[in-house]
Amino acid sequence: MSDLEHIRGKYTTLDLVKADIEQDGFRMRTYQEPKARTFPEHSHPIDETVYVLRGSMTFTVAGKVYTLDVGEKLHLPAGTPHSVSVEAGTEYAAGWNGGPK
Repeated sequence: MSDLEHIRGKYTTLDLVKADIEQDGFRMRTYQEPKARTFPEHSHPIDETVYVLRGSMTFTVAGKVYTLDVGEKLHLPAGTPHSVSVEAGTEYAAGWNGGPK
């Protein structure tokens, strides 16, 4: 997977998320954000895929806004500059194709 990809409403359970991450050969970690949080623009040297399990996240990539709600996935290729706003109470999973375990 090398292109930015936004998939809506397909990953509605943690089991579906885990299966998709494993299929891609990525490592997975889950996060819970009790308070709203903003990450300024940054990039990663490895591919990243994010899945929203509860709540909502908004990514901005090259001026385009991607709002992720429950069941949605966003794949960001390595080196893609992006910023993120996370709604309070959001739970999400992220997968990477390398980096720390």
